[in-house]
Amino acid sequence: MKKISWIWVLALGVVLATPTIAGDGYEKCTADTQTCLNMMVSNLKDRGWVGIEMEEEDGKLTILRVEDDSPAAESGLRQGDVLLAMNGIAFSEENHDRLYEAKKNMAVGKTVTYSVDRQGCCHIKGGKSEVEVTLANIPDEIIAKWVGQHMMDHAAIELAKN
Repeated sequence: MKKISWIWVLALGVVLATPTIAGDGYEKCTADTQTCLNMMVSNLKDRGWVGIEMEEEDGKLTILRVEDDSPAAESGLRQGDVLLAMNGIAFSEENHDRLYEAKKNMAVGKTVTYSVDRQGCCHIKGGKSEVEVTLANIPDEIIAKWVGQHMMDHAAIELAKN
């Protein structure tokens, strides 16, 4: 079970989303700490934000948490929703490159359409639907959290070298 914080969701916002921006989440960051920090800040300043935390298990992307006052919350995405596709591209290993390219175009103000499988409970109707999310600026506290997490990875690498 993998927990995905929103760079992937950025990618997506969503898709996908622990943020190792310098390596775009697909490879280990090899830049020195200051270069990496500068790259992250530069890459994040114009990135669109969805505001979800996801988990990938058995090939399914399930929303674990929706940030309050986020584009995801405003659009009606909910905890427990399973993301099936983004802008018509199914979340699957064979679409990795297409999703990566789509993620690069996720800018503030753009609209992303997610295909969602909503599990019904209580008064909430289940089933598949399309949800449009207009991307927003990433809040400073979220950027600080992502950068801090990534810099801790750098510190661990530096300690391991010594």
